[in-house]
Amino acid sequence: FQARELDSTRLVIERRSKVRKVISEITELPNSHDTAHQIKAIRKKLDDLSKERESLGLRVSLGGNSWAENRRPRQLDTDSMLADESYIIGRDNEKERIIQLLLAP
Repeated sequence: FQARELDSTRLVIERRSKVRKVISEITELPNSHDTAHQIKAIRKKLDDLSKERESLGLRVSLGGNSWAENRRPRQLDTDSMLADESYIIGRDNEKERIIQLLLAP
């Protein structure tokens, strides 16, 4: 008789624990009022940013960087890259260190 009573008491305690856990999880969820308030605040911030963008004369560009795409590539001066190494004195350590930095994972 006592074993059955203890077993039923244990089951009641386990069920209560499960119910408490579910209730605590539900109460931790944000309620719809808080969510609506946050959405409203985000929309206001986006509107403010849009007005600021317009006042600065900025345009919306979707996809790509139109400034970079429309400009012509400039000619780079590459003469310094072709320097004769016999004229470079005292840079062996620096050169080796740069090579090691570039090759490091």
